[in-house]
Amino acid sequence: MTSRWKVFVGVGCALTTTVYSVKCAPASPAIQRDKVVIVGAGIGGLAAAVALRAQGFSVEVYEKARAMRPVGATLALSPNGLAALDTICPDAYSRVVEKSVEPDVCVVKNMKDQVVKKTHFIQNKALLLVWHVLQMELAIELPPECIHLGRKFLKYQVDPETRKVTAVFRCVDGSEEIVRADCLIGADGVNSAVHQCMHGSAPQKVVHDKIMFRANLLKKDVETSFPSPHDIPDQGVQISWSKEDGELFSFRETGGDYLTYTAISNFGSDEGGQNVAQELWGEDQEDWGPELIKKRATLKRNAGGRKKVLKRMFEGYPASVQHIIDITQEDAIYVNEVMDHPVSERWVDGPVGMLGDAVHTMTPDAGQGANMSLEDAAELAAFLSIHRWEERGLEKGLVQWEAARKPRVKIVRALSREMTRTNSPVNTPGAAGQPKPAIVNTPGAAGQPKPAYFNFIYAYRSSLSSGCLEQN
Repeated sequence: MTSRWKVFVGVGCALTTTVYSVKCAPASPAIQRDKVVIVGAGIGGLAAAVALRAQGFSVEVYEKARAMRPVGATLALSPNGLAALDTICPDAYSRVVEKSVEPDVCVVKNMKDQVVKKTHFIQNKALLLVWHVLQMELAIELPPECIHLGRKFLKYQVDPETRKVTAVFRCVDGSEEIVRADCLIGADGVNSAVHQCMHGSAPQKVVHDKIMFRANLLKKDVETSFPSPHDIPDQGVQISWSKEDGELFSFRETGGDYLTYTAISNFGSDEGGQNVAQELWGEDQEDWGPELIKKRATLKRNAGGRKKVLKRMFEGYPASVQHIIDITQEDAIYVNEVMDHPVSERWVDGPVGMLGDAVHTMTPDAGQGANMSLEDAAELAAFLSIHRWEERGLEKGLVQWEAARKPRVKIVRALSREMTRTNSPVNTPGAAGQPKPAIVNTPGAAGQPKPAYFNFIYAYRSSLSSGCLEQN
């Protein structure tokens, strides 16, 4: 039985199409399924698990967190990410769309709470939802017994003869668990332990002198406590209070009965910035920039200072902003530096691969972090399926997957970094003699040019088909 199947690969700012024919292996319980171990139960890790399991792989997910809690903040799924999710799992896609909100209007206000601008989104709209909603929708597609919580990845080793992978995890009680698999995928984020093991160091983060606070609130709690219901944004409306220096506080309904906000402040190396660093990290360093980021354990461990610092940084904002912060629970506030790191030059080590933030952490300005992880996951399942029946086929599939993904990811990461650097990205790559019209961070707004880069991003499609694939 055969059918046609396509993989779309981004090269430069164009798309090329590779066509495969599907050759389904005979259904037989005697066929042993390849075992894939995934490190990390975030969006990329769970998406890869769902996609690979749908292709007939045996999948186990190991996550260092002890529980999957309703944390995280606003997530924007753009057309490319939605297409990847749809091919990974149509049922999860349908549920996510139902629980999302389509943005319609952005209302910009000044410090006097006066409306200074309204922007209507008219094309290529993203869907907004809360991060953990997508995480949960992916998780329920997996058998509970294949998600192992409270497991911290320590190291891996590849047997040179059998090409099997042995991974070691530390359990909550301090014991170690040894797991053997045919393939290991590191989806363990910006501080990737798999990257540390493969390269001898974690990804080299670059901090962009901005700090971002994010939180989600239950809509019913906000409605019962807000002084005026008129200050609560309607569905599809985002209210942003902003300053000329790029500082802003944005509030919107995000689907699934949640309201979320994002607060971004400049985080320079002046005395004010150093005071903020000391309050958040609990350290007194002259050079508190990248070096301090390396030395501190994590912002999450100093939860008691987040709300205090957030209030101080936005104390000059209107009463609505102050009330939103006041009603936020301390542990609902997620804070991090705006950062990225260069796209890793090597994603694969034999039967071991990495995806998502482990190899291409991006700044949030282009809204593509989760979308790129979904694409990674969909294409990973596709390329492993193509070669799985060949000798050392999984290794060959990983090498080809990396080669297909890397050029596109580098372009998207560069665009996002440019948006972060200028707060107004250019419309073209900057050919000599070409004008560079500024665009807003949410492309497709009325009166704004349609950026070529976003055409490239949104036109991408990932495709999956059940069975085993062979290239023509």
